[in-house]
Amino acid sequence: METRLICDGPADGVWNMAVDEALLETVGDGPTSNAARVGMPAAVLRFYRWSPATLSLGYFQGASERAGHAASRDCPWVRRASGGGAILHDHELTYSFATAVANGLGGHEALYDAFHDTLVETLAAWGVRASRVPATPPAASGATQSGTTVADPTLTRITMAEKTLAGTDSVGTGVIVAFPGRPVAAANAAVGAASISPSMGGANESAFLCFERRSPGDVLVAGMKVGGSAQRRNRGALLQHGSVLLRCSSFAPELPGIAELTGASLDPDVLRARWCERLAERLGLRWRPDGLTESERLRAAAIGREKFGSAAWTARRP
Repeated sequence: METRLICDGPADGVWNMAVDEALLETVGDGPTSNAARVGMPAAVLRFYRWSPATLSLGYFQGASERAGHAASRDCPWVRRASGGGAILHDHELTYSFATAVANGLGGHEALYDAFHDTLVETLAAWGVRASRVPATPPAASGATQSGTTVADPTLTRITMAEKTLAGTDSVGTGVIVAFPGRPVAAANAAVGAASISPSMGGANESAFLCFERRSPGDVLVAGMKVGGSAQRRNRGALLQHGSVLLRCSSFAPELPGIAELTGASLDPDVLRARWCERLAERLGLRWRPDGLTESERLRAAAIGREKFGSAAWTARRP
């Protein structure tokens, strides 16, 4: 299936969120969509960055919650149209994928699987051992956690429901390491730690920051979340957007990125290109390099003024 591929440069949060919404509208409403009317593909993948560093709140988060996160108080902020915890967008690669539901690319779980599985495969090209949070995390054994210390300095990882790239279960041992500013986090990256229980590494489903939470399918490196996605549907279309945490930000120092966890410094443009190769194969897509149309730019500007740049939206009480 021919699919538009848009690679945007850094932009502010209001514009980034507005463009995603405009693209969702473009592919919506099936055969009567804007895309269908002008003969464009009914799916589009967009990669982008953020400048300046920006905090995005999840749809259901109260605006008052951001006051409790001191490190990001000086950042501009926006509210996403999708749920989940807050994300500090700084040293990361962000994507959005908008598609007409009628395209038949699978259910919402199939798209999560496609993007996250291929991300794991792509990271492996740099020697980065990543895996995904299993649907039903097993109980960990051999270690207890209290504050920032672990009673037993080693952790025995038990067989997980998910498989590694080699097609075998992940079994082994790893040394627990601490990242400054947060609880003891993960098995040592040097031993190629695969998924461990989301209850470890200080994961907290009520945490303010999304990357301190764990959901089934999230991408982990050394037990720490480095990739996640969210979805929303609207008028016959689906939007999935997600982030890959490349490096730690001074505005969220409690979150290590891939660079801190593994020592691998990934070029976001190279990551994007290699990821696209695997996505195309997985989903049966053929990329058409593209940019925003003039009508999409005008629509995004209007959405930015009326919604994402509005205090009534950003500071709303869900």
